[in-house]
Amino acid sequence: MTRRIIVFKNPEDGSFHATPEFNGDKTEFELFYGKQNDSGDGCSKDFVDILKEHFAEVSTLTEFKTANEYAQQEYRSFLGDPEILPVCKVSDVSALVADEIYILTPQSRESEYLDYLQRNPENTISLKEYSRLILDECVKKKGNVTYSNVYFRIKSEYVYDHGLPEEKKQSFSEEIVSLFEASGWTVEIPARDCISPTARKGKQSLYLHPMNFSGACLNCEIDTIEKMLSTAKTFSLRATDVYGEVFDMTDDEFSEFLDEKRDAIANDVLNVFKTKRSNLYVIDLYTALKSAWKKYDIKRLDRNNYDNEKILSAFVQPIFDELLKEGRIVSCNTKHGLGYKTFLSEKERKPA
Repeated sequence: MTRRIIVFKNPEDGSFHATPEFNGDKTEFELFYGKQNDSGDGCSKDFVDILKEHFAEVSTLTEFKTANEYAQQEYRSFLGDPEILPVCKVSDVSALVADEIYILTPQSRESEYLDYLQRNPENTISLKEYSRLILDECVKKKGNVTYSNVYFRIKSEYVYDHGLPEEKKQSFSEEIVSLFEASGWTVEIPARDCISPTARKGKQSLYLHPMNFSGACLNCEIDTIEKMLSTAKTFSLRATDVYGEVFDMTDDEFSEFLDEKRDAIANDVLNVFKTKRSNLYVIDLYTALKSAWKKYDIKRLDRNNYDNEKILSAFVQPIFDELLKEGRIVSCNTKHGLGYKTFLSEKERKPA
């Protein structure tokens, strides 16, 4: 989950005040728990919408405190209604720790607004509208640091199972290298013709196949890449498909994330081994455990499926072993081999 803090600079005395940490938003909770989220934890809006709805027009400390209360009410907890935490005065903004920090400075915003009107006399935008415009830019530049798994659908002369015509290969290859390098990307050319180049920029990576340019890129770069590709001569951009967030998460951070979900994962393991009949057991242990951890197999930067699977398997297996030791899962030798099932009490069993 992305940790976010909003800081307000009080125009009356120049002091800084910070909200408590906002952890995640609607999209992130749905990613972790699914759209039918029944965990009890959640958020009703994406954070961009929370910013726009509650903070865009804040100009006083009192308004900031009120906005903070309304923003926290967008979140829910399985423990019940979460306690509304107050804003705190901070002496050193640089000491704040979060993934994203937004700083609202209404006084400078008003002077910037007057400058904006002088530079754009034909524009009749109001101060409130300008505040929202600036906040949009703030989100794009500061807050939109999330990555997504993106497919830029390409129309070229590529034919499935045949490839590009020989006479077109060089011009296509030269153009994609030229386009991406001119935009600050590094293009890696493979030694073998059967493998397409890979473009990299920071932590972004796109595999440049003549049908799809695909991989992880920053959300705020998608429009820029689309505009760049629209200038191509040897191919055209048909469509762009965004398939979900890719997390900038190390192996240790991924393990910490799983540890926070330990109770939920244990419950998922128990659900996987529930069977409809008392004499029915699950034989394929690995496949069952894999189905239990599937929803926690989040896509991460510079990690493949095997990297995640090793960590997930090493994390979930001890949970299963503990449930077996506690008798919450029972085993039995069947004619097909050793099987397992969740032990249900008399109260939990459904009547035949």
